[in-house]
Amino acid sequence: MKLFKNILFALCAVCFLPSCEKEVIITLDNSADIKIQQTIDSYITTLSEARYGWLVDVDTNEGYYQFLMHFTDDNFVTMYTDNLKYPDYNARPKRSTYNIRSLQRITLSFDTYSYLAIINDPEDKISGGSGNQGLETDFDFEIVSYEDGVFNMTGRINRVNARMRKATMSEMRAVEDGGLMNSLKNLINYKSNEFISFSTNKTDVSIIFKMRTMDIAYFTENDVLIEETVDLNIRPTYDIELTESFDIEGISLTGFKWDNSKKEYSAVVGSSLFQLDSGEKSIIPFYRLFGYNKKYTEIASSISMYGSNMSNYIYRLMNYSSNVANATDANIVFITDESGNPCMRLTVYMNTGVYYLPVSYDYDITYNETGDEFTVGTMRYGADIYGYSKYLDVLLLPMSIIRYWENKTFIVDWNSQTYNDMKMGSVIEKENTQNFFPGIFQ
Repeated sequence: MKLFKNILFALCAVCFLPSCEKEVIITLDNSADIKIQQTIDSYITTLSEARYGWLVDVDTNEGYYQFLMHFTDDNFVTMYTDNLKYPDYNARPKRSTYNIRSLQRITLSFDTYSYLAIINDPEDKISGGSGNQGLETDFDFEIVSYEDGVFNMTGRINRVNARMRKATMSEMRAVEDGGLMNSLKNLINYKSNEFISFSTNKTDVSIIFKMRTMDIAYFTENDVLIEETVDLNIRPTYDIELTESFDIEGISLTGFKWDNSKKEYSAVVGSSLFQLDSGEKSIIPFYRLFGYNKKYTEIASSISMYGSNMSNYIYRLMNYSSNVANATDANIVFITDESGNPCMRLTVYMNTGVYYLPVSYDYDITYNETGDEFTVGTMRYGADIYGYSKYLDVLLLPMSIIRYWENKTFIVDWNSQTYNDMKMGSVIEKENTQNFFPGIFQ
């Protein structure tokens, strides 16, 4: 009891000490929020002060789309688009709104309908996509970094890459004159019926422009084929930049420079320019790219690729199947069958009016791995578990598109035609080269 009283007395004494107490103020540190807001404000200022706007590259499942954007400090943005699906929009500015806010990261959002929203639209007829996914891109972008006048960003949903850099006066004027779409049209039409290549001091390089992407290939000194598809950024001044440089025997290809007086491109390799050459044949034989165990194993064909007056026997067979069985598309793919042997699969697509019904036929093949030919064996219905192949075969029996392939030898070569902006290859009957199956290689 005495101990309790002593403790109570001591506490009371502390309470009544004159002017010794100090006021303790507990506050929440909001410096992080302040810094985030300061960063957001600085980004808005940076965007709005760019006199000639920003060139914006946004990745999609078709490659990079490009926009020119002018931002204001009161959340408005005016943009131009290079979307060739909407040619009337060329050089036509569209105004909408944007926002920069703090989510998981500081995020630039385009929050009202704009040209960027078109390629995100879930309506396939609007976006040009499929499966109601738009072009599998974004309109909300996390700002990853801002360095040397360049914003690097990542989409919040599909995690696509995007990049913004300040436009120059010449680029802005080119956009206003229609350069965003015109540069793409120029590339599509550039030597469209020829195969393009260039030669460095020691390497011959093949390139195939595909509008927003490019196939590039060359042989090393040891005859190893190096092949890759790279993304392109086509500037309104017609110059082309690779999104990532491509190594050619120790030196980097970074893009292509347009000479407007000559109407020619030159490859920018290291610090040098190399003129683009062209010809009827590619410097890379097609059989080195396409076939069993090769990088490309499929040729996709459509009746529209053949031309209306073609005497090609395969064309006449496909045309017959189109009239009788509504089959307008077909492909050839080299696969390995259940026993591990090389096999060629022919698939014909019947248009039911609601969807395309694939019917497939398998053929044993003997493939010359070091050459450019293969021999087709007997057809079997093993790939068609529903029996549609047999049904279609009855319809086509008079012309026998299915059994035409049996016991023939075919060679693989490039096709002189193009389809839209794409080069085509061919599977050609060796004994009668007038018969060939052209298509887009995949």
